[in-house]
Amino acid sequence: MRKVKKQQLVGRNLAALAPGDGGVILETPAHNERLAEIGLVRGEQVQILKVAPFGDPVILQVLDAPVIVRRADLAGVLVA
Repeated sequence: MRKVKKQQLVGRNLAALAPGDGGVILETPAHNERLAEIGLVRGEQVQILKVAPFGDPVILQVLDAPVIVRRADLAGVLVA
């Protein structure tokens, strides 16, 4: 019998991306309900539109709407 390894998600941290970058969300922090309320859920397309001059906050394009989010809130969001 073959052992099946648990597949590990390989993605980029959304907080580390530059304007114009984006992708499909692979994973979000379970404890942050606000992210789910604004549309940051697994399988959704997201793109970084703008970053404030000092790097925080970040303007994202999610569900055809711009959303402003603190970079610290995006730390646990992985995209492919």
